[in-house]
Amino acid sequence: MLLNKILIPLWDEGIDNTALFPIAGLGPSIDFHNTWIIPIETSILPDEVPLFHKSCWAQSFSQLVNEFINHIVPQYKTYHAFRTNPKTNNGKKLAIEELEPTKFQASWISRYTDKKAQPPIYTLLRKTDINADKQWASGFLFGRKLEWNSIAEAIPVASNPKRLLELVKEMNEYFYPSHPIGHYPYL
Repeated sequence: MLLNKILIPLWDEGIDNTALFPIAGLGPSIDFHNTWIIPIETSILPDEVPLFHKSCWAQSFSQLVNEFINHIVPQYKTYHAFRTNPKTNNGKKLAIEELEPTKFQASWISRYTDKKAQPPIYTLLRKTDINADKQWASGFLFGRKLEWNSIAEAIPVASNPKRLLELVKEMNEYFYPSHPIGHYPYL
């Protein structure tokens, strides 16, 4: 509705400094900068599929992405910088903010360690055991402070971490990573 009722009429009138980006939210680390925490799509549990994996898209979101990538991005000059950014593959990929144990996302992660929270952490996140011998990437949060160590322990291990990571890799076909510290720097 925003696109069809507001933005396109503005663009047709020559007002081209307004843009819309159907950006996915907090997802897994698709560049594998940190794959210890992987948000999963709760609606299809017990199957563990990363949040925002294409197999979980609602039809309305698929239609929005298709319209945006194939009809909006190529047509309007307001998306020139988006098309020419190599990370977007000529405007064919969307940004996804990666979930990481950083100061930026500390409060988000800590909320879900409360078992009474809805949804509780065990239905939202999985920790892979691929790098079980390594510390968390962010020593500031998960290495030095006891409260963050307890949060790390609260995140359950995936039932099939290898398959979960394969699904995360597939997401590189239609997303490019945006890290919290930059917060969509390429848009």
